[in-house]
Amino acid sequence: MHLGLMAYQLAKDWDIETTARMCKEGKMESFEFFAHPDYKQKVSLDMPASEAKKIRKVFSDNGLAIAGLAINERYDWPNIAQVKEAVARTKQYVLLAVDMGAPRLRVLGDQLHPTEPKAWTISRVSNALTELVHYSAGLGVDMAFEMNNGFANWDDAVEVVKRVNHPRCYLVHNSQPQNTPPEDFDRVFEIIRPYIGHVHLHDLLDTKFPYKKFLRKLRDSNYEGTCSLELNPSSDPTRVLHLTRAVFEEFIAK
Repeated sequence: MHLGLMAYQLAKDWDIETTARMCKEGKMESFEFFAHPDYKQKVSLDMPASEAKKIRKVFSDNGLAIAGLAINERYDWPNIAQVKEAVARTKQYVLLAVDMGAPRLRVLGDQLHPTEPKAWTISRVSNALTELVHYSAGLGVDMAFEMNNGFANWDDAVEVVKRVNHPRCYLVHNSQPQNTPPEDFDRVFEIIRPYIGHVHLHDLLDTKFPYKKFLRKLRDSNYEGTCSLELNPSSDPTRVLHLTRAVFEEFIAK
């Protein structure tokens, strides 16, 4: 099991070189980028391939992996033209991920709609992801579907990836109570564990989610993937990363 940092939100104002340096100083093993115009890493579809490859080299030179690229494209739109546009842009992000050396795209559902049966929305999202993963897999990029927003509930998120039915399309567990309800944790974990391929963590001392239990269950089920931290901004980020690493290691210690 590997611990890395996600751009959201601690690293929002760091440029590429600062990001790599802070990850290295903070004992992170990887970094997960966020393609958002407000983030100083400035990862976008307008980025030339040469810039994307430069990012890849900066992180490689610092002994850091790139855990993935998070994007905000949605496939739930009732207007099918919007879905097709999102799929087309996502395919461009796949090519960007290849240049960056990112092994996965973090993608979203993103919403369920009261104006239509839930099954229709789930079908649209799963159809879009099926098309995308058959495109991306050959290029070495996974579709990592985050359990968030309208798809935070574990049963809806699992239904999407089950329908896609491809080993390179899996869940990003977002460490929310809806992902694995604390009152039914053990049963739900056993159901969703085969579909978890990536993990987002937040404040490990927040009691709203049973982080220690979750991480130990991942450990005991031989999870070998990455856990990317989503942490709040801090005036002393290195200290925050060091302390979070220490808590993480204590939680997964035998």
